[in-house]
Amino acid sequence: MESRNSKISSIIKYYKEYYKILSQATRSKCLECEKKKLKSSNKIKTTWEIIHTESGRNIKKCGIQSLNVEGKNTENQQIIAEVFSKYSIKVAKIFIKTLMLIILYIMIMVQMTNYFMNNAFKSPHPIMNYKHTTTEIVK
Repeated sequence: MESRNSKISSIIKYYKEYYKILSQATRSKCLECEKKKLKSSNKIKTTWEIIHTESGRNIKKCGIQSLNVEGKNTENQQIIAEVFSKYSIKVAKIFIKTLMLIILYIMIMVQMTNYFMNNAFKSPHPIMNYKHTTTEIVK
């Protein structure tokens, strides 16, 4: 069994190594940012870009930049939105029609099943007469 002191000393050793690695990474990141600022002609703008990048606010949103509508490329976002809206409505209508046909088919099948089941037992079945046969007769 390890003593409590040896566990604590191993934890302290781990954190010291971790601190060294973290401080090296921080220093290299600071040097990289300083290089960017030194190369820049607009220091304030570069500083804010670094701040936004590090804070995660500099994420650019991806979107559809252009779309081929009726054989013509368009970059107008309003037209692109309208095209997608019309397409979505068209797909929804087709889906609803298909769903209605499936429901209609199921209702017809249920009605037919009920009809046959109701009529199957209204009249008695005919009496069946069995005849004996041999394998020679069948051949």
